Amino acid sequence: MEQIEQLITYPLQFLVAIIIVLLLELPIASILDSISHHIEIDPPAGIDPERWTDLIRIPGRHGGRWIGITERLLFFTALWVGAPILVGAWLAFKVASKWQSWSQLAYLPKPPASFDDQGMIEYALLRHTWTARRYVTFLVGTGGNILVGAFGVGLGKLCVQYS
Repeated sequence: MEQIEQLITYPLQFLVAIIIVLLLELPIASILDSISHHIEIDPPAGIDPERWTDLIRIPGRHGGRWIGITERLLFFTALWVGAPILVGAWLAFKVASKWQSWSQLAYLPKPPASFDDQGMIEYALLRHTWTARRYVTFLVGTGGNILVGAFGVGLGKLCVQYS
């Protein structure tokens, strides 16, 4: 209840904290872009590099951007009102949905039976690298959003304390 009272009594401080949380999207996006560019996924032999880049590139930042905004606001609000269980519930939901997405939508087909040993090695390396890049951006993005939400709460509570 105290947190809700603070929100009503100090709306400007709360609003400033939310704006800062939203603006911190920029460094998180920059970090995720850097990760994506540093974990290179070379095209398999015989595949046109431009077509390969189009295939593995996530088009735009629209979906991930909105998920990030939602996460940061959710984490901020849950921590502000003292309901960390909401953070846990969101993380459980996110893991379940990613599990489904990765096992169904982003499934890499089995390599052709005609692959020789070198083809199988290239395929295994490709699969490993692609999965690593997606996994790292998933974890770093989510972790960054938790930290930003907590930072916003700390900053907001500091503003309330000194108001």
